[in-house]
Amino acid sequence: MLFLNSVSFLMCAFAAAINAAPAATPNRLHSREDLTVYNGYCNIAENACHWSASDGSRVGTCTCSTGNNCGISNGRCYYDDQTLNCVCPTGS
Repeated sequence: MLFLNSVSFLMCAFAAAINAAPAATPNRLHSREDLTVYNGYCNIAENACHWSASDGSRVGTCTCSTGNNCGISNGRCYYDDQTLNCVCPTGS
């Protein structure tokens, strides 16, 4: 009887281990909630936006994919981390 109880216990433990949620991997991609829009400034000669996070944790440069007039809107531009677009002023 003791043997059957031990086997039953082991089978329950094994089933619980199989049905457990998978552990998070350290190299997982960022979730959609982590994505954001970063403010930047235009470099007219490069037609590029130099952007950074407000806390300085991320910085980068992107080529203007929308708009091309960095001389307006006080030279402000944006990098959208969700669409990966570099949004620059278009002018009127």
